[in-house]
Amino acid sequence: MNPTSSLVRSNACQAAFVFLCLGLLRANGAQAPASMISIWPGKPPGTESWTQQEEWYGDAMDGAVQGLHVRNTTTPGLSVYAAPRQIANGTAVIVAPGGGFTSEAWEKEGTLLAEWLQTKGVTSFVLKYRLTPQSAGGATARGGPTTLQIPGASPSQQTALTAMEQSVATLSATVTAARAELTRASLTNPDDLAGRRAKAEALGSAEQALASARAEAFAKLQAGTDKLGSDLVQALVRAQSGGTRGGAAGRGAAATTTAAGNTNESSIRAFAVADGQQAMRYVRSHAAEWGVDPTKLGFIGFSAGGYIALKLAVEHDAQTRPDFVGSVYGCCMGDEVEAPVDAPSLFLASAMNDAISFGVHTGLVKAWKAVNKPVEIHMYATGGHGFGMAKRGLPHDTWPERLGDWLRNQKLIGPDRKSTRLNSSHLGISYAVFCLKK
Repeated sequence: MNPTSSLVRSNACQAAFVFLCLGLLRANGAQAPASMISIWPGKPPGTESWTQQEEWYGDAMDGAVQGLHVRNTTTPGLSVYAAPRQIANGTAVIVAPGGGFTSEAWEKEGTLLAEWLQTKGVTSFVLKYRLTPQSAGGATARGGPTTLQIPGASPSQQTALTAMEQSVATLSATVTAARAELTRASLTNPDDLAGRRAKAEALGSAEQALASARAEAFAKLQAGTDKLGSDLVQALVRAQSGGTRGGAAGRGAAATTTAAGNTNESSIRAFAVADGQQAMRYVRSHAAEWGVDPTKLGFIGFSAGGYIALKLAVEHDAQTRPDFVGSVYGCCMGDEVEAPVDAPSLFLASAMNDAISFGVHTGLVKAWKAVNKPVEIHMYATGGHGFGMAKRGLPHDTWPERLGDWLRNQKLIGPDRKSTRLNSSHLGISYAVFCLKK
């Protein structure tokens, strides 16, 4: 028997066993991590007085259901998804879920990607970072919006906020229903291409209407220059962008809330970025314990987590610089970004009808090209904000495969043992892919 052929068959069997085990784990449903590694020695700096109770909530991923979430985090940490020894390649990734800086979509934008990366021989660390404290008057246990009461608001301001909140909530419900219809059609009648295309278009229209309503509400409130008006803007965005959809985050997300101090927008984002930086330091300094290469450590984030990833890409030192970065509909960076001369290679994925990340990602392409650093962007025609790892029968379902192609081209993972590329042409919906490389 050819020893090489025997080795190939053995590795293939081992990889198949890994895939099977991961599938069985997924079938058992979502639950809070059994263990979490604290990344700070003692309480994290700046929030030593926080006393809110961490809360895990949500259902297992099932169609349009958004999966496990966490909020009110006070102890940043990492949940480790070690690559199986037989296929481990030394590459490691820190994964930061999104959630508008008020929660983290732990499953849809965290553990599902970590499990997928395991099958590629990559060890992953899902990051739990500090979030805006939530009190009894904030989001419900399932992340849904409630009527907001802003201390100091005049009756007319509170009435205006409530009306805008209800309008956006209605459109959010329409989007959720349209997404569920598309998922149902994909599962029950996959051969009805015209029907699925129509439902995909309906979902795109609903998401565009929701994005327009949010933008209009934001503009109306932002027109005021008083501090209270700014708080109203941010509260609206927090409730409607960071509420029912795990990864959504507007430009004003992570607003001032009613819990402990140090909860203004800039502070929360700074804490989250500091946690990302500390996670980089911690994994690098403990790389040998997990058998990973400290020079092959990347950072991938979704929405608010994408903001953390992108901030690390542009502002870093030797210990906190990721060797590669991925942003999936990253938010909040603004349209004008200046890339550093040592910018890491960058992977971007988002949708054309995502008003939150579109300008961010197109601006990043220009910035990376200006310093002649490799950047790859996948801009899908539809999908909106927050698709994560959920499968909806749309072309963006294959973005993880495009990430795999990119990692392979960067020599961070080896050849696939078998093709996992999905055929996205069956829907007849086009999407654009732009690759600008060094």
